[in-house]
Amino acid sequence: MRRLLLALVLLGFLFLVFYVATGFVDAALSGLPASPWNVEAIKLQAIGILWLICFLLALAIIAVVAFPV
Repeated sequence: MRRLLLALVLLGFLFLVFYVATGFVDAALSGLPASPWNVEAIKLQAIGILWLICFLLALAIIAVVAFPV
C-alpha cells in the first residue's frame, strides 16, 4: 500500500513537471520572430514529444510498482 501511494505521488509530480514544461515550450516557441517555418506545427511536435516521454516514464513507474523486484 505504501509503494502504491509513493507511485501515485511520483506520477502526480511527473505530470505536474511536464505540464509546466509544456507551458515553457509553448511560451518560448510563441515568442519566435516571423520565420518561413510553421511554428505552430513545431510547437505541437515538441509538446507531443514531451508528453510521450511523460507517459513512458509513467508506465515505467507503474511497472516498477506492479512488479517489484
